[in-house]
Amino acid sequence: MPDFPAHASPAFPAVASPRPQRRDRSVSELHLDHKRDQRTHPPLVSPAFTPPHTPFPEEDLRHDRQPRSVPVEPLDHDTHGEQARLLPKLPEVHCEVRARIPTTTGQEMFLHLYHNNVDDKEHLAIVFGPHIRSKSLDAPRPGETERDRMIRGAYVGTLYPGRTSSRLDQIRRDAGVPSPRPSAGFLGQLNGPVQQAIPPSPSASSEASTDGSEFESSYPLEFGPPLVRIHSECYTGETVWSARCDCGEQLDEAARLMSLPAPTPASTPGSDAGEHQLLPNEKLPSCGGVIVYLRQEGRGIGLKEKLKAYNLQDLGHDTMEANLLLRHPGDARSYGLATALLLDLGMGGDRGIKLLTNNPEKVRAVEGPNREQQLPKEQASPAMSTYGVQLRADLYNAPAIPINITLPDGTLGMWQPTVLTLISGQTSAVLVDTLFTHDQGVAIGDWLDETLGNKTLSTIYITHGHGDHWFNVPYLVTRFPGVEVVSTQESIDHMESQVAEKAFWDTVFPNQIDAAAFNTTIPVKPLLDNKFVLEGYTLEAINVGHSDTDNTTFLHVPALDTAVTGDIVYNGVHLWMTESPTQAEKDAWIKSLDELEAFNPGVVIASHHKPGGVDGAFNIEATRDYIRKFGQLAKEATNAKDLYEKVLAAYPERIGLAVLWLSCMAQFA
Repeated sequence: MPDFPAHASPAFPAVASPRPQRRDRSVSELHLDHKRDQRTHPPLVSPAFTPPHTPFPEEDLRHDRQPRSVPVEPLDHDTHGEQARLLPKLPEVHCEVRARIPTTTGQEMFLHLYHNNVDDKEHLAIVFGPHIRSKSLDAPRPGETERDRMIRGAYVGTLYPGRTSSRLDQIRRDAGVPSPRPSAGFLGQLNGPVQQAIPPSPSASSEASTDGSEFESSYPLEFGPPLVRIHSECYTGETVWSARCDCGEQLDEAARLMSLPAPTPASTPGSDAGEHQLLPNEKLPSCGGVIVYLRQEGRGIGLKEKLKAYNLQDLGHDTMEANLLLRHPGDARSYGLATALLLDLGMGGDRGIKLLTNNPEKVRAVEGPNREQQLPKEQASPAMSTYGVQLRADLYNAPAIPINITLPDGTLGMWQPTVLTLISGQTSAVLVDTLFTHDQGVAIGDWLDETLGNKTLSTIYITHGHGDHWFNVPYLVTRFPGVEVVSTQESIDHMESQVAEKAFWDTVFPNQIDAAAFNTTIPVKPLLDNKFVLEGYTLEAINVGHSDTDNTTFLHVPALDTAVTGDIVYNGVHLWMTESPTQAEKDAWIKSLDELEAFNPGVVIASHHKPGGVDGAFNIEATRDYIRKFGQLAKEATNAKDLYEKVLAAYPERIGLAVLWLSCMAQFA
């Protein structure tokens, strides 16, 4: 078999995580053994599940720039901005067919194809778990036979040669498993209009209604709110390996999370083993979830216009500017279809859903015009939780702000967007890091008031000494009396150096940082044994040494399978390499990443964070790759500007050019 280039075929079979493949060791995800495989696989016309991981670009010469104003009036002032459109009422949707899709990860999914009354597109629902079912698909149709129902996917259990019924009672009889009395609802279907087409079960009763309960979604209550990802089609990111976006990684990470194995019946509190009796050869299900795949290419503007926007981006405009210049709204997507699909799949109700997103506008839109989809306040922000654990994590997304640094092209730079993590239990919460300007502190306080509700902010943990992670502490301590601020002793010692650098902070952020931030008495207490407890759950500060500065830590939250990494990991933004100009310091940072990776966290939350970035473990490898590439390019570059341009060409999708420019200047200082 001939060798094919990387863009034609992945070097490894697809795995359930978007983490880039490393050639120096095997990968293990979801207890699947992905052994080293040196074979080159044949090219794929269409990948079996998702495209190979987006390769890290090396030759793309697109020159990225920071956003700036564009003298263009949008066609509709109501659509000028990032807000997704809200429909006045939910559309009508109908699932036409459902099919089981084996994947290369070993986890099956069920692909549902939908028609609707608002467009002529075929939207999809990628469903993990046979317990999630479509009401419109399972509803009987006049004149159809049992074979018709099985062909369009309206069956329970698994299809196999010789099967003649779509109903569960026949499967149980064939397998020798005692069949419980059929529900009145399903028997009602058999006595309805399709009675002649679908032979009734021998145990059919006249005590019938018409709700079809045998086919209803039965998402186990003990699993908690189901995971949901609303994903818009992206041909370039999912099929042709574009490095302009991370859509492929987001899709992979959602699938990985939904493929995690479910709790076994024996370990499920309050479960009845008799209710979970498995049929022969039946596997334990995953916790499951739904990826709603909307055919809204290019934020709703279509592939042709999206490619035009790419050309405008190469001319120096960002995504928003490009859309506006093409006379499109900044975001033409609508999520009413997603809400309607979820309701058809039985998602929602009082239990709500766990929406995998960092986009607050998506949360607002998915709730529906009349809140048909319930996302309670504590669910309505980007959040994660784990089955059986009374902890949750909410993320605060702080946008980029101007910094008094002039870039090589003469424009003013922007400080990177930042994410803060709030870990809460039933009555109290821990905030990991703060921000630094006065306005940011007020905004954090307002968000905490809204998010905490009746809970108490008991602790603020600081991951490291950089001032942009703790200068808001004096303000927040005043606003939230009784809160305790803690860190490791090494990080506290490092904070003192930031106080001494007041002149630097005043220069780059003039008149924006409270004077109290530079008091010589730092209101932070050292942790004992680098651990503290939140409502019975241990949170541990892990000191890994040098990353983007000295004495950095990450907060390990085993109960949530989460690492809040501070500045050890970066998510979609340029790294602060200013304090790592030597190869020894770069190697030390990579060693810190190795130590973090050894904890095998499922969720990795970086502080500096591109809007919409997925908090997956793949960010560890992406950060490691950037450090190595930056070091390689630094050896090839002749000066700071040359290095700046080389890194831009290698990572056109990353944002935060002010940090990149400062890093390049430090490399040649």
